[in-house]
Amino acid sequence: MTATPALPPSRRIGLRVARIAVVAISAYMVAITATVLRIDPDGQILPVWIAAAAVGVAYHARPSSHRLRTAWLVLVTICTLGRALSLAFVGTDYLTRGQELSAALSWMVTWLCAILAALVLTADDLLNGA
Repeated sequence: MTATPALPPSRRIGLRVARIAVVAISAYMVAITATVLRIDPDGQILPVWIAAAAVGVAYHARPSSHRLRTAWLVLVTICTLGRALSLAFVGTDYLTRGQELSAALSWMVTWLCAILAALVLTADDLLNGA
């Protein structure tokens, strides 16, 4: 039997940060669902946000699952980029134009963080030969 070598510290830290990012983004989506989206009259998209958060938690528990990763990335893309584009082009009744643009950019950054976290977890999966 060959022993598997321990992961280098930088890789362990990267994996830990990526897994924390998945949970943090999912928790953030729940918080947004409970606050800002409740204010908007269009409540039809709330199930998508809740599904994105639930799939994010499941993906955190099983980061090697290709189906969970794909589902999470699709749902996160729909939610974050949809919110960013609606803030940038449609706006809201409760934010100034500068706040809307700032919030749109922050949603785009959130989306990029989700993509990066999924890429790190996928790279680790591929390096482990899964």
